[in-house]
Amino acid sequence: MYCRQISGHPESNVYAATFTPCDCYIVSGSGVGNIRVWSVNTMQATMLPLDAHDAGLSSCGVSCITFSPTFHSSLTSSTRCFLMASSGHDNKVKLWIFNNEAKSLRLQKELSGHSGPVSFCCFSANGMHLASSSFDGSIVIWNPSSYEQELRLDSHETIVTSVAFSKTNYLASTSCDKKVIIWKVNSGTGGEIDKNLFYFPSESGAQLTVAAPEETEKFAQSLKPSYQDWSCEQVASWLNDEVKLSQYADIFKENDIDGRELDEVTAEVLQKDLGVVSLGHRNKIMRAIKALRDGGLTSSAPSISQLQDLYKPANEGDPPPEYLCPISLDIMFDPVTAADGFTYERKEIEAWFKRTGTISPMTGKQLTSDDLHPNQTVRSLIDEFLSKQKCG
Repeated sequence: MYCRQISGHPESNVYAATFTPCDCYIVSGSGVGNIRVWSVNTMQATMLPLDAHDAGLSSCGVSCITFSPTFHSSLTSSTRCFLMASSGHDNKVKLWIFNNEAKSLRLQKELSGHSGPVSFCCFSANGMHLASSSFDGSIVIWNPSSYEQELRLDSHETIVTSVAFSKTNYLASTSCDKKVIIWKVNSGTGGEIDKNLFYFPSESGAQLTVAAPEETEKFAQSLKPSYQDWSCEQVASWLNDEVKLSQYADIFKENDIDGRELDEVTAEVLQKDLGVVSLGHRNKIMRAIKALRDGGLTSSAPSISQLQDLYKPANEGDPPPEYLCPISLDIMFDPVTAADGFTYERKEIEAWFKRTGTISPMTGKQLTSDDLHPNQTVRSLIDEFLSKQKCG
């Protein structure tokens, strides 16, 4: 693997980076809020640092940078321009024009609609919509041509960490409330897109609509792959992980038992052809196959609605769960992130390491190191929460 390195943000951490659609440049954003542009060929900066976003309370500055997939006339023209969006911890989303010939960024519009740091932003596949997520628990869908706010979604209970559009206009959002919500976004086409011209739709067609959150479970079930499409390896993994009879995995693979063949297996086939002598084991496998046919797994995974019941909003005034140490369940005053990606109260995780070695309290797996890094974002949010509690 060939590796090249750019060291051009000496003043702060780098939180965002992306390639231009033509793959000729890299745009990166730092914790102090500036943006830089680099040539892929030379790895040299093509412009001076641009002050794009304020650092914000958490000193995270630029949180995301993304390019529109349709705002360009050509990927080879020397005069091409690209539409770029950036988000930051100053609660802003900004639209920029990247000029290839001048190798410059020009601010096009500042979008204000979030009351907290903006964690992520992304364009839809047709470039007609821009979604942004925020620490205030909201998702906003913008029209990047008219700069208007088309929709605001407030179904998450706390910080929304990211959003993503599918090619078929589904929108997924993730949150610290331990939920993923999938939305169906409908809009008019506004006419066919001519990819050889700059795309500025004058009309967005029908008003945007979003599938109700209660439809999420139905959609999730429609995405669930059928066990009949399993490969032989997946059937073997099912025997090992779900049925807990790994001793038969090899014989199933030797006989090319994939998902469709599994659907035809009978108790007689298990005994005579697959060598499952034990009556108890045959019965266990047949019960597991029946569970698959009935649409469930042997472990009976909870539905989305059941998961929503598990994570109901806390009582008013209670700290959000992400402010609590997973070990002590007390609010954190010195939050640090360990190698497992989870955030803990420093004294609690240090005491844990002394008792168990470098074992993750959350996953039970051996960590690669016992390094702990201060989580300034969480600390700033906790300080803000405690200040509001005192004022209240």
